[in-house]
Amino acid sequence: KLRQVIQKVKEAHNNKPFILLIDDLDRLLPEKAVALLEKLRFYFDGDGVIVVMAINDEVINSYIHEKHGLKEE
Repeated sequence: KLRQVIQKVKEAHNNKPFILLIDDLDRLLPEKAVALLEKLRFYFDGDGVIVVMAINDEVINSYIHEKHGLKEE
């Protein structure tokens, strides 16, 4: 449904890129934050949507490393 809303907004504005701002992603539970990142990439990759995230990248990196069983650098 979100894709449909974004498409309507883009069409109303001559298909200019849509900017989606996400804040406090690092405050979600780790599994929810990583799942949201994966969905955003899947749904909006190459779709004229610019995703801007205000996050603590160290926290998100630790979530991703934890999910994939990687050691942090």
